[in-house]
Amino acid sequence: MVKGYPKKLRGNFLVQSSEGTVDNKIFQFKFSISPNEPMENNSEVIFSSVIKLVGKTLHRYSFEDFEGVEFINSVPVEEKIYLSKTDLERFSRGRIKFKDLL
Repeated sequence: MVKGYPKKLRGNFLVQSSEGTVDNKIFQFKFSISPNEPMENNSEVIFSSVIKLVGKTLHRYSFEDFEGVEFINSVPVEEKIYLSKTDLERFSRGRIKFKDLL
């Protein structure tokens, strides 16, 4: 079990790596998270958990000077989601759903 990862990921998913960078006011978070058992909504659970964690972290550390965040999961095939700063805040507060981000 990996400490620091959301409960939904613990035990159900293998976190192989994670990396964060910022360039031109865009945060980029690359990670390799794979399910222990294939399920229909694995991608939604993974991205939702990581997006909430990042949103909470940026909020708590009062990061304000950024335009958006790109999330990239490289397992099993690379998937990307980009959120504007506004959409990140709205998702973190439960005002929009994961399906609205796609």
